[in-house]
Amino acid sequence: MAPPLDLLLGWRSSRLTWGLFLSLAFCVAGCAFLLRILAGYYGVLLWLDLPFLVVLAFVLLAQLRLIDDLADRDYDRLHHPDRILVQPKVDLKPFYAILAMLTFMSLGLTGGLVSARALGVLILLEILMVAIYVLSRRRRWPRLLHAHAVLLKYPGCIFCLAGAPSEIGAAGAGLLAGRYLLASAGELGHDAALRRLPGGRAVLAGVLLLIAALGLWFVFRVLEAKP
Repeated sequence: MAPPLDLLLGWRSSRLTWGLFLSLAFCVAGCAFLLRILAGYYGVLLWLDLPFLVVLAFVLLAQLRLIDDLADRDYDRLHHPDRILVQPKVDLKPFYAILAMLTFMSLGLTGGLVSARALGVLILLEILMVAIYVLSRRRRWPRLLHAHAVLLKYPGCIFCLAGAPSEIGAAGAGLLAGRYLLASAGELGHDAALRRLPGGRAVLAGVLLLIAALGLWFVFRVLEAKP
């Protein structure tokens, strides 16, 4: 059996690739930054917060990716047998230790540097993610339903990083919906096994239509706002 450090590094290089996750972190942080503006936050401090938002977004995404991989081991044994966490006799203790560290980091940074309200929302989001995995396994949810329920983590993270504003307006709601739909399209486009499921291609087509409709809605809103 490989040493724990080698397993952790192997998981990081295969499932937490720097290019992809830094891009995701910048995207999530950028959406949170825009949501703050839509919620009425302005000032120099807003711009100074942006680098911190990228770091916190990366920590949150790494934590949620590890939760995904630990919870999805039964599925991955069949469809992704090459992944680190499904190898025979792999010791999961180091991965749970890393998960605990990432969880404490995300909660501590959110509570200390974003807001107590955002911390409360983040705790609820993490409880929701665990509940989705438990219910999905016990109730044997269809894989498409499971995959799209898990994608709620993206708008949830954006809302937390934005400080969990009490009012976000129609534009803010559209931003969160758009990020969710883009995540759905990316998941279906990347995972051929999901597309091959009954209804997979129809769901992808529907998601793309919704993205187009949402984009047109934003364009019309901008045009209406012009004097």
